[in-house]
Amino acid sequence: MVSHEKVAYEFTCGRRASGNSMFTRDNVIFSWGAHFPIAARIRGIVLFNIDKYSSSTSKHQSIVRSACRNSTFSNNIYECSTEEIKRAIENPEEPIIITKKVIPTSIDESLTHLRTIMKMKGMKRFPARKIREFLMSEMV
Repeated sequence: MVSHEKVAYEFTCGRRASGNSMFTRDNVIFSWGAHFPIAARIRGIVLFNIDKYSSSTSKHQSIVRSACRNSTFSNNIYECSTEEIKRAIENPEEPIIITKKVIPTSIDESLTHLRTIMKMKGMKRFPARKIREFLMSEMV
């Protein structure tokens, strides 16, 4: 049986490998079955799955992340979800869209994110001070 490290290395090289609980198929490396892709090599980048599944899968993810960082993909690793990887695998010619969940830890951080979103939407003016004052008054 091939070690997890060897399976991860073979993945970064684009070769097939199979171990006790990790295996590669095409340009994807899986943990415990095709239901959980750890990572996929698509058009010169690696989509790396950050979803949690089990403690053993977390160990697999750590091994694969290390192998990817020590490969030619080190600067092209993008974190994403299981569903995003599956979508990219099923539609290899489609644009890869990765969403990032932002969890602000303060009102000011929330307002910064809102300001960025509003600018992206074309809104020129964002009344951050008024919104902050309103939120602070409601919290007291």
